[in-house]
Amino acid sequence: MMLRWIGWVVVAVGGCVVPPSDKPTADTATASETPQATETGQPCPPVSGWYDRDADGFGDGDQPFSGCDAPAEVVDKEGDCDDADPLVSPVAEESCDGVDEDCDGGIDEDFADLTGDGVADCGRTTLACYDFQSGLPWLAFGPGNWAVRDGILWEDRAGYYSTVAYEPRSFGVWEHFGIEVDTQFEGSLNDWAGIAWRVSAQNEAYIAVRWDDPRNDYGRHTPPGWIDIASCLAEVCTELYHWEVPGYGWESTGIAKRWGVEVWGDRLIVRLEGGVVLDVVVPPTVSLSGPGILGLYSNDNDGGVGYDNYCAWVEQ
Repeated sequence: MMLRWIGWVVVAVGGCVVPPSDKPTADTATASETPQATETGQPCPPVSGWYDRDADGFGDGDQPFSGCDAPAEVVDKEGDCDDADPLVSPVAEESCDGVDEDCDGGIDEDFADLTGDGVADCGRTTLACYDFQSGLPWLAFGPGNWAVRDGILWEDRAGYYSTVAYEPRSFGVWEHFGIEVDTQFEGSLNDWAGIAWRVSAQNEAYIAVRWDDPRNDYGRHTPPGWIDIASCLAEVCTELYHWEVPGYGWESTGIAKRWGVEVWGDRLIVRLEGGVVLDVVVPPTVSLSGPGILGLYSNDNDGGVGYDNYCAWVEQ
């Protein structure tokens, strides 16, 4: 066999010699072309974390990541028990809604079980209701004449004074609570009726929202028809706020009107027949004031004030 040189290629005459090649094969690929290397050919820094699908800063512990070039949704903290809800994470605030927002394994653990069934009572929960059909289950202080007649609680002692009937057990302090009652006036010489709460029989103290019979037989209020909120001690009530709402239509002779008071933090809402009469910011005395011990207020002069269908509730 004879060899000849043609340029740099060796040609075999009478046989075959494989020429050299400068193109790498797949088996001899450079390190920079492998998935686990940087562009410089060096191994990439290891990256690990967890996928955070809801972008709340915490990943799903069952969805780990390890490798190069982590996507934006990978974070370095885990513990999210619902990675589809951005309001659920280990740093979320627990709400009363049947959901474990803070991922600690407890549901609504910061809220009260008012009904004693082992489950927190979320939303509006009735504390107590009274229809006075079985007599007067309440106590009273002040020079009043409280009595149940035909299923209605009446207070009808003549004279200018303040008196409170109350249910002798406390329902604690809540940010959001409400009290409702049907009220009717009889006779002509009437004065204040009202809803009381945070009652202390020991020193005869309480907070009350009071409404005046707007017939104004005494000419005491000009114009007639007042609603106020008062802090009372014994028979002396200090007016915190008052509103003049003449001609609103709560005057009645033997016709019941439904009044409601709602305290929500620093707001106080008064409703008559379901409509909002007042919605105001209240002084610190009222905020987080009750309901505590529930009550009813009267300052009757001659006719009489009747109360029925009394209910109190809280919301959490």
